[in-house]
Amino acid sequence: MFVNTAPKAVRELAAWGVPWSRVRQGDREVIINGQKVTITERAEAHGLVAQRDFGGTKKWRTCYVSDGTGHAMLFAVGDQAIAQGVPVHERKEALALIHDGSRCYGAVVRDLITGELTAYVAKATAIATGGAGRVYRVTTNAVICEGIGAALALETGVAALGNMEAVQFHPTGIFPAGILVTEGCRGDGGLLRDGAGHRFMPDYEPEKKELASRDVVSRRMEEHIRKATRRSRASASTCGSTSRCSAASTSSTTCARSRRSASTSSASTRPRSGSRCARPSTTRWAGCARRTPARAPRCAACSRPARRPAGTCTASTGSAATRWPRPWSPG
Repeated sequence: MFVNTAPKAVRELAAWGVPWSRVRQGDREVIINGQKVTITERAEAHGLVAQRDFGGTKKWRTCYVSDGTGHAMLFAVGDQAIAQGVPVHERKEALALIHDGSRCYGAVVRDLITGELTAYVAKATAIATGGAGRVYRVTTNAVICEGIGAALALETGVAALGNMEAVQFHPTGIFPAGILVTEGCRGDGGLLRDGAGHRFMPDYEPEKKELASRDVVSRRMEEHIRKATRRSRASASTCGSTSRCSAASTSSTTCARSRRSASTSSASTRPRSGSRCARPSTTRWAGCARRTPARAPRCAACSRPARRPAGTCTASTGSAATRWPRPWSPG
C-alpha cells in the first residue's frame, strides 16, 4: 500500500503547497560512501520532484524540502484543514475516554487555558497522541509525548496494548541537549566516527554502512561503544609490570605503577593522606595507581571540615591562635 499510495500523496502535498525540492538539469556533486561523485541530470528530468538517499533504502526515493521537510508538510496540511473548514480545537488535553465497556463514545477533555472540562461525544474516536519518548532522560520528542494516549486506552480496562517494546531510537541525537541531527546528513554523505576518528559502521554493515536503517545503526553504535568501554577497562586493569603486581604476589618485585615494594603495597597497609593507594592492582580499576585525596583541614575549635583554606572559622574561640578556616557549609 505504501509503494502505491506514496507517489500520490507526494503529488497531493505538492498541490497543497509543499515546495518539494526539484531536479535541475546538468552536473551536480554528491557524496557517496565518503567520496565526491558527479551526477549528470537529464534535461527531461528537469523540474521533477528530487529524491535522495536515505537510511534503510536501496534506491534514492526520499522526497525532501531542503532541510525542513517536516515543517513544510505540517504547515501545508494545517492550512488545508483550515481551508476545508475542519474544526480544530487547540490547547486541549484528553483526560479519559467515554465508554460503556464495549464501545467508545468520545472523550473528556480539559482546556489547558481555562481548566474547563468538556465532554466530546463522537461516533468514532481516534487516538493519535504520539509515543512515550519522554519516559527517557534525554529525548528529541516533544514535551507532550508522555504516552498519555496509550494510558487512556489502558485505563478503560477493555483495550489492550501491543508491541510496547517497539520504540524507535534515532542514531544521531545530540546528548545531552536532546537535539536531532537529521538523517539527511547521512543521506548526503555524512560519516559516523568514534572518538578516535575511526569510521566504524563498515566494520558492522559492509554493504549499507551509515545508510542502514535507524534501528540497525543505533544498535551498532551501542555495540561499538560497549566494545570500546570493555577495551578501556581491560587496559586500565592491566598492571604495567611484566610480572604480577607485588600487591597480589609474595615476591619482592616492585609494582611498575606504584613503585612500592611487596611489603608496603599489601592490602593490609593503610594509605596515608596524599600517598598512593595500597589497593591491589589486580582489581578492575587498577587501584594501585590511584591516589587517596588529602585530608581536608579542620577547625581547631569546632573540628568541622573547612571548605577552603582562606577565611576564619565562625566558631567562638578564645585566642587568635585557634582561628582556622571557616567550617564547611552545604552548597
